[in-house]
Amino acid sequence: MKSEARRLGRTILEKERRLDNLFAKNQVDATAMRTLTVAIGQMQGELRAVHLKAHIQVRALLNDHQIILYDQLRGYGSDKQDRTQHGKHSKHTKH
Repeated sequence: MKSEARRLGRTILEKERRLDNLFAKNQVDATAMRTLTVAIGQMQGELRAVHLKAHIQVRALLNDHQIILYDQLRGYGSDKQDRTQHGKHSKHTKH
């Protein structure tokens, strides 16, 4: 997971830099912007899938008691928790 996540992260950053440079040099057009933003979005989805797959793999190794603790640490189970945000994962995009 770690190497795949790093690879995707590097690629996302490279495409973000390319997009920023196009805007900074006033060389961006709608097609280039669309192509890069779609590619960045696709890679962000792939990165999220790698991350969530790791959670699935971890849970498979845990016993019932450990799963309860894991879920508590992840922030699951609270009535105040918005389940559509998959625990605290929505905060990952702000790093």
